[in-house]
Amino acid sequence: ASGPGGVALDAAGNVHVADTYNNALKRLLASGGFVTTDTLVQSFGNADGLAADADGNLIVADATTNSVSEVLASGGFTSTQMLAGGLGGPHDVAVDASGNIFVADSVNGAVKEIPAGGGSVVTLSNAFNYPRGIAVDGNGNVFVADTNNHAIKEILAPAYTQVNTLNSGFSYPYD
Repeated sequence: ASGPGGVALDAAGNVHVADTYNNALKRLLASGGFVTTDTLVQSFGNADGLAADADGNLIVADATTNSVSEVLASGGFTSTQMLAGGLGGPHDVAVDASGNIFVADSVNGAVKEIPAGGGSVVTLSNAFNYPRGIAVDGNGNVFVADTNNHAIKEILAPAYTQVNTLNSGFSYPYD
């Protein structure tokens, strides 16, 4: 891999890697002790952030094409569909238990949500300065590495209107 930008685990314990500079997604198979590597898709501009949903589909943030896409597990990861475009350098994605996708829309200084099953992209907050990493907990709270503000922040579920700074003692947190 060249510049691996994101890692996600599936239910079988396989490790999926966003091979950023090779514009690809790769998989390390758990069944073989992680020594077997498959190239799943090689069509991204800059695959950076990566998450797996409950069905094993891979959600990819592509900072070059300013989009988020889904690579479908059914059929062996051969089908890719764009979920959202027109973003500004999305660098990471996370998926909650309901299938909602959260995006660190870095250049736009925002965290956005792509609703489960599709629909319009919703801006949860634009109170960030180059959000780079994103995660979601079991309660739906969203955690953000707010890179240029040197902070880790939390957006509280379910309303997503309150943003708390958890810690501001970091030097450019990325994930």
